[in-house]
Amino acid sequence: MFNLTRTKWASRLAFLGLTMSLCLVVQAAQAAAAVSNLRGVYRSGQVFLTWNEANVPAGTTFNVYLASAPIDAGSVANAALVGHHVEPHSATDWWLDPSSFNAEVPSRAAPGFVIENGGAPLNPRSGLFVHTVTDDNVDKMYFAVTTTHADGAEDRSVSAGANATNQPIRGEVAMPQPVRLRDTLSEGAGEAQSLTLVLHGRGADGAGSPDNASYVMFGTSKHGWRQGLARRFTVYANPDGIVIEPYDRMWVGRSLMGSGDRRDGGKAINTWWYGVNNKIYDETESASGVVVNYTERYLLWLTKWAQSYYRTDPAQTVLSGFSMGGTGAISMAFHHPDVFSYVIARDPQPAYTQKEGLYKMRSITRLNGLVGGREADEQVMSDEGLSVVDRMDAARIAREYPGELPFLVLMNGRSDGSMPWANNPPFYEALQAGRRGVMVYWDNGGHEMYKTVPGDVENYIAGVPTPKLGQAYPAFSRFSADANAGNGDAGNGDLVGSMNRGLSWEDVQDTAQGFGVTIRAAASWVSFPAQVDVTPRRLSRFVIAPNATVQATVNGQTRSVQADAKGWVTVEGVSLSSDAPVRLEITR
Repeated sequence: MFNLTRTKWASRLAFLGLTMSLCLVVQAAQAAAAVSNLRGVYRSGQVFLTWNEANVPAGTTFNVYLASAPIDAGSVANAALVGHHVEPHSATDWWLDPSSFNAEVPSRAAPGFVIENGGAPLNPRSGLFVHTVTDDNVDKMYFAVTTTHADGAEDRSVSAGANATNQPIRGEVAMPQPVRLRDTLSEGAGEAQSLTLVLHGRGADGAGSPDNASYVMFGTSKHGWRQGLARRFTVYANPDGIVIEPYDRMWVGRSLMGSGDRRDGGKAINTWWYGVNNKIYDETESASGVVVNYTERYLLWLTKWAQSYYRTDPAQTVLSGFSMGGTGAISMAFHHPDVFSYVIARDPQPAYTQKEGLYKMRSITRLNGLVGGREADEQVMSDEGLSVVDRMDAARIAREYPGELPFLVLMNGRSDGSMPWANNPPFYEALQAGRRGVMVYWDNGGHEMYKTVPGDVENYIAGVPTPKLGQAYPAFSRFSADANAGNGDAGNGDLVGSMNRGLSWEDVQDTAQGFGVTIRAAASWVSFPAQVDVTPRRLSRFVIAPNATVQATVNGQTRSVQADAKGWVTVEGVSLSSDAPVRLEITR
């Protein structure tokens, strides 16, 4: 009896073992059917994973795992999840499909991404994921790709050689390099020259510009809600140095029509040159997410790469932008004043608030897309411990930041239907109160008023000495020729006006013994006599102690001036009797 029972149990166990083996084989076959021929190539700090992809049910996404040993069905749970919510046919270069930017535009068949300089496009119906190598694992990298169904259930089946690599990939931690898409400027082309990043306005990157991009860059985990998201940019030269035009779109994988702006209807949205919700890929989860400055981090990488590759002067990095681009330029420069020396912002908005402009436009609604496609408010948080509204308030930074901010040129229209005028006067006031380096011009024009500004304003931009980082210059305030910007109400203040218009400087000296500068006022604009307060900024050699008394000499006449609690000295009421130069010197 005992032997018979044992025989029966042995048969049953053998049957169960065979059944389990068959199940594993079937599961592995299913995995191999979805993903096959998984391959990885290391280049410049990144591993480029590609795979063949079968048709999968709607709503399916792919996951990428990494381990230091071959991954199988038993070990995948312990592997590191380095990629998630990767869509089917992720090798498709979505930048070349106009429907990516606007769901109302017909889709266009796009080729695959190019992932190597001079290489051919990938098969657009295949898969692509780009992993940036970290210190955790560089010598032996094994990968596996699994699928998650629309209901959230993950199939963790693994088949070596199909959806899992069976040979180690070796690499090293290094700065990722962009992939060149067409012939462009050669390495070292900007030796010791300036670098200018030109940030475009809302939607401008969906009008064909990406077709002519010079490079594509696949971001790290710091540059997007998942790593490997593709960015594009164009490079060219001007008489001063290198110019880069990046394109502000981030792939989110879903339409955000709830934002109220059709330009968020595609699956790649504008980030306002800031960032997006870290859970933006999922409508239900985004409510618990925070907004991360992914795009700012990308722009910092782009700046560092350009300075290294083109060998531009790190002290001469300029930001220029229109509309959304001008808004991003101010925010970027104010949060990274050690990187950017000079900003030209045309028709920007300095803050996201509930203040209404024309057509009841409120700038806070601009955040609807990047927070996840819902109505934004003052409680939406960034990952820096501040609300997004506070984090992006340029007037607050101008008031509170204790150090130097970049020199700023601003242009705005009081009848701007896109950027509410109400936010501008408080910003101007904060800049003036903080004795910041700035020139402002406004008129009663609309959103593209910058196209018709007076010639002297455009000439100012072209001719003013662009102050470098670490290079002293004079900041002007309380200029007697300044107009009244008002309080932001439509009927308050001058319809056309400026601050510090026509003022320029030359022959700056910053030594251990003192500071000197020659000031000019353009007779074509300024009515004389005139007066202006002058504050030396970015002093590096002439260090002034807080509350110290110094001697200020204007055209040979000397007076005592006391520094403030931060060590900044303002010489008030410097007289300008004509367009003749005025020499100001400050000594101990």
